[in-house]
Amino acid sequence: MKLYLIDIDGTLTKSQGVGRESLEKTIYELTGEEIHLSVEDVAGKTDLFIIKQILQRVSKPLSLEAVLEKYLALLQANMNQPVYLKGAHELIQQILESGDVLGLLTGNVAEGAKTKLGEDLFSQFQIYATGDISEDRNDLIRYALDTFYEMFGTMPEKTIVIGDTPRDIECARSVGAMAVAVATGPYPRHHLRDADIVLNDLTEFFRFTLV
Repeated sequence: MKLYLIDIDGTLTKSQGVGRESLEKTIYELTGEEIHLSVEDVAGKTDLFIIKQILQRVSKPLSLEAVLEKYLALLQANMNQPVYLKGAHELIQQILESGDVLGLLTGNVAEGAKTKLGEDLFSQFQIYATGDISEDRNDLIRYALDTFYEMFGTMPEKTIVIGDTPRDIECARSVGAMAVAVATGPYPRHHLRDADIVLNDLTEFFRFTLV
């Protein structure tokens, strides 16, 4: 069996900056301080890493737990229906029908991932390597592989990571997995050239028979 590990933001969905705005508002409501988060501040990074970096920038002492709790409440309040990117549902359906294993590999904590994906789509995944496990994205893929082994008693014949940032590619490389980049996030194709395959969108995925 193959293991497919898929990112959320910019890969399966487009959140229109709601996550960043919710985090900025969280800090303002808790401290009265305004912060601005760029795409580079958050793209491909875990929620835990992002929040720890923010806590170093604000003057008022805050706990990571307090920020997460407030952020998740605001994210849920501000998030409308998820905007799924072209080919997202079809890709997931084809993987499930193939008999291979569908995993989520995202920097979002699990509750945030569920809000961004919607509960129906979130529940279709079999392995959840989410950002509350570690602040280091490379730890998440190792967790996914360990979980696969616990479930099936063997390692996957191939692991394919699908994401939209250079950090997704680096994550795949950290365990020798195949890196498939999709240029539907903040990075143009030339920033993703270190991937094994670069797609314009997810509809192109199964045109590549080597996957």
